[in-house]
Formats: sequence, C-alpha cells, structure tokens
Amino acid sequence: MPVVDKTGTTIGILAGAPQDAEWPLLHLQGCAAMVKLRDKCTPRKGKCRVHRRGAFVALRCGISHGGGQMSPKNLENPPGDAAVLEELNSHPFFKRIAGFATGMYSTYC
Repeated sequence: MPVVDKTGTTIGILAGAPQDAEWPLLHLQGCAAMVKLRDKCTPRKGKCRVHRRGAFVALRCGISHGGGQMSPKNLENPPGDAAVLEELNSHPFFKRIAGFATGMYSTYC
C-alpha cells in the first residue's frame, strides 16, 4: 500500500511482512543483538542522540550524499562503533529485513 502526499507523490510503502513463520523470532533476535551491543557504542554528542526520528542513539552507516559535499562518500565511525555496526549488519535479521525492503521497493517501482 503506497503512502502518498497531497500531490500524489509516493513517500512511503506499507509493505507488511513476509509469509514466514520465523519472522517474529528474527525480530526478537535482532532486538537482542541491539541490546547486547548497545553499551559498546560510543555515540557522539548532539544529533546522534536526539534527531528527526526520535530521542534515541542512531549511528551512521552507509553512504552519504548530503551536507554540501561535492561527491558521495562512505560514512565513517570510531573503531568501536564500526565493529558494532559490522556485527549488526551481518546479523541474519538485518540481512532479511534489508532484503525484504529492497524486494518490496523493486516490486512496487
């Protein structure tokens, strides 16, 4: 189900969940992984603690295209945070949810 703004532009997609009996268990495992690794993070002060998505810590991950830079670049993190993100990104839940989101986007578009 698409979410559209007043001009009819799609701004989101409500994709539901896969028809998979393991999906709820994967959610619990993903949550447990974040709780386990939370204290290993060394978040910067400021925007990573309270930001547009809420009052919780958010670490940077992926490629940045904004902020006035002249070309896209990989986001960098302190070594401890990079290790936490690498472990989370290799977790089966996060791989599955990323794959599901990519598949839904590809199907819709």
